[in-house]
Amino acid sequence: MRPLLLILHDHFEYRGGGETMLLRVARLAREFADPRLGIIWGQDAGILQPDELGMFDETRLFRLPDAVTLSTACAQYRGLREMSRWMEELSPAAVLSFTVRSSVRAAGIVRRLGLPFGWMCQQSFPLFLPPRQRVKQFLGSRALLRARTRIVCISNESVAAFRGMGFPSDHLCLIRNGIDCERVVPESASHDEIMLRRAELGIGDAELAGVCVARLDPIKNHGVILRGLSELNQRGRRVAMLFVGGTAPHAPEYTEKLHAQCRELGLERQVVFAGDQTDVHPWLAISDFAVLASRKEAGPLALAEAGAAGLPLIGSQVGGIPDIVVPDVTGFLFRSDDEKSFADALFPLLKDSVLRRRLGMGARQLVCEEFNMARQTERWRDFLHHLLRMQVPAN
Repeated sequence: MRPLLLILHDHFEYRGGGETMLLRVARLAREFADPRLGIIWGQDAGILQPDELGMFDETRLFRLPDAVTLSTACAQYRGLREMSRWMEELSPAAVLSFTVRSSVRAAGIVRRLGLPFGWMCQQSFPLFLPPRQRVKQFLGSRALLRARTRIVCISNESVAAFRGMGFPSDHLCLIRNGIDCERVVPESASHDEIMLRRAELGIGDAELAGVCVARLDPIKNHGVILRGLSELNQRGRRVAMLFVGGTAPHAPEYTEKLHAQCRELGLERQVVFAGDQTDVHPWLAISDFAVLASRKEAGPLALAEAGAAGLPLIGSQVGGIPDIVVPDVTGFLFRSDDEKSFADALFPLLKDSVLRRRLGMGARQLVCEEFNMARQTERWRDFLHHLLRMQVPAN
């Protein structure tokens, strides 16, 4: 009889790296288990398509209030009781969570039921936001430790942070967000074809073009890129930028704010807002470098794809970005939210095509060695087999 695996996630509002990885892991788990999905804080299945929902034998919604306050305590209790009854009825072989909120909410239940528990940590640190940030982290980490949670980390930062919080090394597993390097390859189009595509977007022949693949969300910090472009203009270096990504549902005003910032800085002819794209590879193909300026970023899947495409990389010095942006090997880092630091990091690339090619080759080599999807898939297969077969000692 095939084991049953419960997967927990927040509501699917948009598809980022975490949501992509959840679907990959669910597809992998179907080889040897029956996965079921629990969605917390959602009224429906969000952006999941029918074929994606079909990967799960059951999808259950738990409408817990978003905030934990005195006024929501009763509703929180009812939602957790419903989730507890669901787990008791199904008696799964293991539970796997993909968000910090669902992990902390489920930790007490899986501990009481004696279930093996895993969490794929897609969050950068700090895990919790103000107010009462330290209290939340203390209580959350204690709950996860008591549940003997096995944590999948996607960056060196996460591994070090969890060790510092007291998690034993044998409860931590480094599995990066993988890239299919055979599918993502450097552009083979001719120079003339690339120049024609760029001309259609208003990019001049002499301009370099950067690409930032990220939803339009304040956490992605596109504003520092715009200020950095203005800083470069003042230094006599004009650079075009392609923003590839749709508006985040929780921050609809952010897109207009960025457009207004472009107008204020006189960048309207240098910046292209491409919107949400089902295939980002044509946009990588017409770019000279890739940028990610996030304030928090656990695993930069967008930078990994750009590196696999042979682009040099520019990234903010946060979270898992330094795992892939290695100074003078794959690109350059800059201080988060510092436009002068961004301009300084980008400046060496502007007139040195040899350096761009060397860094692009270095980025592809690192991604294909360290972020290779086949290798990460084997690590996930081993992790899931171990989780499903674990025997949890009695408390």
